[in-house]
Amino acid sequence: MQQRAEEERQQAEAEKAALAKSRDLVQQQFMQAEQQIAELQWSKAKAEGDIQELSGQKEQAEKQIAELASTKADAEKQVSQLQGDKASADKELEELNASRAAADKEIAELQGQSEELEQEMGALKSQKAEGEKEISALKGKNSNLKTDKAGSKLRIVKLQTQKQNSEKTITALEERKKNAEQQIDELEGKKTQAEGEISDLQTKQAQKEKEITDMQEKEKEAAAQITALEDEKVSAEEQVTALKTTKQVNEQKIAQLQGVQEDLTQTLQNVPWKLKAGGGDFQLGFANFMPQSFEEQFTVLVQRAKEQMKGAGFKMLSAETVATSSAVDDINPARAGQFVRVWYNTKDAANQTDKVKQMLENAKKVSGPDQLREATNGCCSVQ
Repeated sequence: MQQRAEEERQQAEAEKAALAKSRDLVQQQFMQAEQQIAELQWSKAKAEGDIQELSGQKEQAEKQIAELASTKADAEKQVSQLQGDKASADKELEELNASRAAADKEIAELQGQSEELEQEMGALKSQKAEGEKEISALKGKNSNLKTDKAGSKLRIVKLQTQKQNSEKTITALEERKKNAEQQIDELEGKKTQAEGEISDLQTKQAQKEKEITDMQEKEKEAAAQITALEDEKVSAEEQVTALKTTKQVNEQKIAQLQGVQEDLTQTLQNVPWKLKAGGGDFQLGFANFMPQSFEEQFTVLVQRAKEQMKGAGFKMLSAETVATSSAVDDINPARAGQFVRVWYNTKDAANQTDKVKQMLENAKKVSGPDQLREATNGCCSVQ
């Protein structure tokens, strides 16, 4: 009897070891699938964020292209208007130059006439002086020679008449000269005014040409920016397409891994109960590793749990991912999402060391009331 009991005990131990080995393999596969799912979900979320960001960039680029197109159209319109103003200024400048040339010609003609009048007046004044001299001589001769008095008087009258005519002619010529000088002054004034207007128009013309150059440069810059933004838009569209493809691939992988995970979860649920039948040195317990505020990614939490269990020499039976309930979210919103639950034999000597007890105590402090709310299985003891 005793030998048979020993054989049954050894057989149970062998089954227990085989189950433990199978459990470890399944647990390893489970954790790998869990990590892959977390990584793919993170990649999927990042792709969605990138798609949204690139879509925003694309919309912004389209908006900027529309604005720049409007700016370019305005610049082209202003260039056309400025070119029209420049053409008008060129025409007005041409007319003023022609007017100035005509004034110069008329001034030269009047100045020539004035010189001719000066010469004519000089000749008449010489004639007048000679007439006066002759009259004076005749008057003296008349006083000395009584016989030729009648002829001298007649000559004096004639000379006086010529003198009067010369004086009238000189007066008329002086008036003509005065009028010519007035016309010259008026034309000089018009010429000066025309030159001032020409200078103003030349300044305006240079300003218009500069504005045209600036507008054309602005138009070129807008065209270059439009080209660059259109390239960015095409690049963003290509990236969005690639990211959508990546997202679809990740979703397919996640679905496949979730199927594998469901199978592994079913297997892990059966293992602890089979192990419990192996003997009285077994009591099933679990501990929750809850995410802390700085652990935004689930993979960071998994890595921390692994490192703490390895450092304490903790021996687990299985591990699983648990989604928090709404009640837990209300207690501590920072812990909303997923956490890691590990199952272990509380009677195992490896799990009764001070390091393990300290690790479990720390995990319990982090978990707080969340663990109590999630520990609904009456067969389990909370450590």
